[in-house]
Amino acid sequence: MGAVAGCDTDVDPTELPTALSAQDYKSWDPTPIIAGGYIPAHGNSVRLIYVNARARTYAHSGRYPEGSVIVKEVYHRKDDGSQGSLNYVAIMRKTATPPDGVPSAGGWIFTQVGSVAAVQAGKTERSRDLCWDSCHRQGSWDGAWADYGD
Repeated sequence: MGAVAGCDTDVDPTELPTALSAQDYKSWDPTPIIAGGYIPAHGNSVRLIYVNARARTYAHSGRYPEGSVIVKEVYHRKDDGSQGSLNYVAIMRKTATPPDGVPSAGGWIFTQVGSVAAVQAGKTERSRDLCWDSCHRQGSWDGAWADYGD
C-alpha cells in the first residue's frame, strides 16, 4: 500500500475492499440527491450525492453499516443558483478495519478526486482525514449530514 497515515496522502482505491468501491456510483441510483448553497467545507456549491445500497440500509439512528459508500460531486454554484463546473468528487467509505496506511476517522475513510472519470477509472484519490475533525464529527447521522436510509 502506497499510503502513509496523515492528511493529503494517496489512496489507491483498487487496494480497498471491493465492498468499498465507488467506481460504478453513477449506477447506484439514477436520481442523485441534490443539495445546494453554502456549507463550510464545500463553500457555495451544488452537490450531487450518490448513496450505495449498503448505506441505504441505514436504520435511521446509530452507526452506518460497514460497506456504506457516499459519493458527492461538488460543483461550483453560479450566481443564479444553478450548477456550474465540477470542483471535485468527495467519497466517504464506512469500514471497521481500514487497510494498513489508509487514514480513517469515526469509522470512515474520506477521500477526494478531481473528476468523475477518475473515480470510474479507479484512479488514485487523496485522503481527507481532517474531514472528520473539522466537520463530519458533528454530523447528526454517524458522521453524515443526512439520513440516507430507505
